[in-house]
Amino acid sequence: MSKKSSAASKGYREYRPTKKTMSEREKRTMIIGLIAFFVIVIGVVVGVKIYEDRGLLKVKDNVIQGVEDTWIVKNTGTNTEPRVFKMAEMTAPLEGYTLDAPDRNIMQTQFSFYNADDEDAPVEQYYVGVANGNYDEAPENTYSAMASFGTIIDRSEITYDEIAGIKVGYYSQSYSMDQSEAQDGSDVHYYQYLNAYFESNFKGYSILISVGGEVDNEDSMVSDEELLNVLEAAAANLVISPR
Repeated sequence: MSKKSSAASKGYREYRPTKKTMSEREKRTMIIGLIAFFVIVIGVVVGVKIYEDRGLLKVKDNVIQGVEDTWIVKNTGTNTEPRVFKMAEMTAPLEGYTLDAPDRNIMQTQFSFYNADDEDAPVEQYYVGVANGNYDEAPENTYSAMASFGTIIDRSEITYDEIAGIKVGYYSQSYSMDQSEAQDGSDVHYYQYLNAYFESNFKGYSILISVGGEVDNEDSMVSDEELLNVLEAAAANLVISPR
């Protein structure tokens, strides 16, 4: 009976791979690579932070500092942790209109109202502020919500166009509101507005110019064309701020 021969009996030796150790040079290269990686990561984080804080306005005792009356600003943070930016500027009021300078307390809505000097002017006022949503989102978001202000009398479709070289989405709307305590129709007020949302350089925000105001009755409402004329004239003074 023949015996089985083993690998050892035939002179074979079991192969065991030797564990390769890193040289000092390789260790230094790896460490340098890791340091470079973390430097890049930190640089990106710091760069993003600097970009996000660029143009940030100071707030002291809830009052925005160093801001001009003509600036259109927005607090993108909270009242306790404000982050206020200048997003646009109205370089001048329209002839026949005067700016009612906004209260720069961050607790207040930062809208700039331009009121007609003549109380019998066909268009009572226009106001400018920052709206939530890009110019092609905000009109869709507010279009139906405006109905909550009262009873809709007339409403246009949303139009997307360019005015004064700036992309914009806008619509007009007229409505009545019963302001009597008993809601019995004894104190009905009438309003009409053209709301236009202009493209800004801040993602998630647009610049709102709303033209119109309160009118005596339905018969005293002006045409959409007249509202659009005022909007176009006001937009000619609108300067969009860089991000």
